[in-house]
Amino acid sequence: MKTRYFFQILIDYGLLSTLFLFPLFINISLIAPADPGHPLIAVNVSLADMMTGIIFLLWILKVLINNEWKQIKLPPAPVLFFTGAGILSFVNAFSLVQWLKELVQMIEYFLVFYVLLINNFHTIKFTTLKNSLLALTTGMLLVAFVQHTFLKADPYFVKGLFENRNILGTFLCMMVPLVYVELLSCNHNLKKVWMGTLLLITCLVLVSGSAMLSILISLFTVSWLYGKKVFFRFLGTALFIVAIYPLIMPSKNIHSLKEFASIYEKGSIRENFYRRLALLGDLNKNMLVSRNIGNNGLLITSDRFTSVKMPEISEGERYKDMEGTTQIKNRYLEMQASLNMIAQKPLTGAGLGNYQDGIGSCYAELPKVNTAEPNQHNGYLIIASTTGILGLSGLLWLFFLMFGNARKRNRSNRDDKYIYLGLMGSILACMVENFFCYLFTAGLLVPFIFMIYLSSNEQ
Repeated sequence: MKTRYFFQILIDYGLLSTLFLFPLFINISLIAPADPGHPLIAVNVSLADMMTGIIFLLWILKVLINNEWKQIKLPPAPVLFFTGAGILSFVNAFSLVQWLKELVQMIEYFLVFYVLLINNFHTIKFTTLKNSLLALTTGMLLVAFVQHTFLKADPYFVKGLFENRNILGTFLCMMVPLVYVELLSCNHNLKKVWMGTLLLITCLVLVSGSAMLSILISLFTVSWLYGKKVFFRFLGTALFIVAIYPLIMPSKNIHSLKEFASIYEKGSIRENFYRRLALLGDLNKNMLVSRNIGNNGLLITSDRFTSVKMPEISEGERYKDMEGTTQIKNRYLEMQASLNMIAQKPLTGAGLGNYQDGIGSCYAELPKVNTAEPNQHNGYLIIASTTGILGLSGLLWLFFLMFGNARKRNRSNRDDKYIYLGLMGSILACMVENFFCYLFTAGLLVPFIFMIYLSSNEQ
């Protein structure tokens, strides 16, 4: 009995630790400095990936020792359907290697990690999970605050521990509605001050226009559902903030909002193109840890803690003939190209992980004039173009199931029912944000799967 409890403690707190480790990646490369022509063999692994593998082995061992096979819970139908659509998408895959790589990630999180969540947490209370999410949000906002205020980073690099501002914004879509509802429902003054401070910091460091729009829609809806009194207070506060925002916010915040609001490229086409190439290059140049082990050994790096200014870069000759013309942003051109890609293979798509391999030819005669900012993609169109209508149906089914589960629990007489109102807001914000920034990046799957679990939690 003691051994069983010990295993359960290890598993439960191991799963909880993934919440705090998931943004951290290590790049592991096998190198041969003595042979310049030797190919670089590299794997980008998150600490959450490694923790999940270890915990899964512990859980299997626990199940074997205690003969618990009949007690195993399986994921709900939408999760299985969505994963099945991903498997079926191999039929038309441009690259089976890319399909397999993406499928492994999907299975790891939507099946393995989710199965671990729904079959464990026997020694951890639901409120502990909630408070862990609030603590995680606090840490991420503090890092972003330092980047924004003291390091004076370019907006692209106000990112917390993520790769860029867009992933940070998507993460905040998941967390800010929970913070807002906690502010409304908690009875402790110090906690109210804590939650209020987090919301204020969010207003400062959020330089992703799509995330701001998604969060506003979410909080508007949550306030209405909470009660008319709260709704009118929120409406008045929101109108006041909108009125004074241009006067008190730093120029980088205002610039980001204007940039999102326009469907056209602003400034020099050539300058934008080369600045974004510099951005893509710099995402992999800033390392916190760099260790060489042996002469031809292991190189381990991580770049999540750094924050840099956008480098100055000379303009080249590409797109010189387009100077002075007005061009639609690549974000919207890519949406058109994605629709073309869906039309080619509508049922099963072009294969998981094959979006970049196939999207180029789908622009056809569209005037693609720029390199898109990282992670600015319509997630619904990516899912539909790679896994077909089947995959998109599975995703929408999953979203509506999550929202419905959270709504049902919020309407109950549970003491923690307001947590589920926050989860409804988080799900809604993610659904809106997925129109502008791809939700299922490797760095966001841990909190997203936690959201699926919490929305259907029976504790």
